[in-house]
Amino acid sequence: MLHALVVIIEETNERVGDGREISIRVRPFEEGSLEIPFDIILYGGAGLLAVNSVISQILKTVQQAIDLKKSLKGIPPEKLPDESDEQVVNINNSGDNVVIKIAHNRQVSTAFHQAFIEVEKDKTIDSVQLVDNTTHEEIVNISRQEFSFFKYPELTDQGELPEERIRGEQSTLIVHSPVLAGKAKWKFIYEGVVISALMADESFIERVRKRAEQFGAGDRLDVDLEIGEKYDDTTSAYRRTGKYVVSKVLKHSPPPPKQKQKDLFGQ
Repeated sequence: MLHALVVIIEETNERVGDGREISIRVRPFEEGSLEIPFDIILYGGAGLLAVNSVISQILKTVQQAIDLKKSLKGIPPEKLPDESDEQVVNINNSGDNVVIKIAHNRQVSTAFHQAFIEVEKDKTIDSVQLVDNTTHEEIVNISRQEFSFFKYPELTDQGELPEERIRGEQSTLIVHSPVLAGKAKWKFIYEGVVISALMADESFIERVRKRAEQFGAGDRLDVDLEIGEKYDDTTSAYRRTGKYVVSKVLKHSPPPPKQKQKDLFGQ
């Protein structure tokens, strides 16, 4: 669930943020507790009011996107049966395409699908909440009856699924060990874990060879990433096989500058 929140917060920052990078840092929590405290960190110099304004806008948009997924009950807007329905009219005429795009973003949908598959396994969990610890405001509340709205209905409707597949997504990778010669796999930090990936972008490799691309500690690559997955019958979902391919490098950037942060508490 925390991973799903990271994905939707990062996607929202891309669309409504002010251009600065953010990250989520989990703080120590009591063993056995389902309360997970974490901080949203905004990188770059800015006053406290500016930081709070950006993070508040991000959280407000996240709230609206999740509320939209709840109201649609797992059905994409374009597949709703009655175009005269007041709810559909409000969505289509709201002018807030950002919320719709975030709610139905492929990475966001995939992350929530997997998260709620895992959450549903624990019968003691009645709901999932996101709470701002500085204001004690409840930002998100998803009841157990609403968990299914965040999963892919087609996984149970389309019949036989391929045993293995390649899923593509745009990701930000932290360079761990670049390969400056030869065709060995590069190592990156991806979602907090070190992975090995084949670098298939020949034009980027050529720039590396010509020293047009140079690397320092913490450098990041925005990439098109191909992820190998295998269908797991026990969870009715796809799981990663550990095979990664960087098909294209979109941007090479240094690590973000010093950070400002606002405390949040997530449950």
